[in-house]
Amino acid sequence: SEESDSLWVRLPAVIKTTSGTAQVEIQFDATIFGFTTFFNGSIAHSSFADSWQRVDDGNANGVLGDSEQTVVLALEGKEVLGTIALDREVFTPNADGINDELSVRFPLTRVSRATPVQVQIYDLSGRLVHELINEPLSAGLHTVPWTGVDTFGALVPPGVYLLRIAIDTDSDSVKNTSVNHLVHVAY
Repeated sequence: SEESDSLWVRLPAVIKTTSGTAQVEIQFDATIFGFTTFFNGSIAHSSFADSWQRVDDGNANGVLGDSEQTVVLALEGKEVLGTIALDREVFTPNADGINDELSVRFPLTRVSRATPVQVQIYDLSGRLVHELINEPLSAGLHTVPWTGVDTFGALVPPGVYLLRIAIDTDSDSVKNTSVNHLVHVAY
């Protein structure tokens, strides 16, 4: 799950060795939102209660560290705003219970503290229709809903709108601090 802070792996069979130890390598991809991320590992046998043991970091090559925490440094790249994802291409906020809300998801990365973020909706003439949020956000995956209303709470007319996400960083070394995306409203 993208919202979870745990990864559970169940092996299909008990690993048996004659030496009493076995190395198991598990590879996975994870999105790192900050400059560093810590991965803690533990392992247990599901048939035995309270059999948890630490997992040592390493490359499963026989040379393992003595810590149950792996630190990953995210030094590459300068983007602070990742790819915007909408839960639907067209939404119909007509209160019929179907596609009445649009969810906008975006990752905020490489910020060490809460950073001012604006999520706004504009019409194609450039007029601000609605400001969804204007507040500091921490690094992580964020979801912002839009119910198709303008600043005054009235439903917007059908058409194409511009979703703008802007991040106010105090550094010139970062990239991708503003992203625009088209939103389609139909009735």
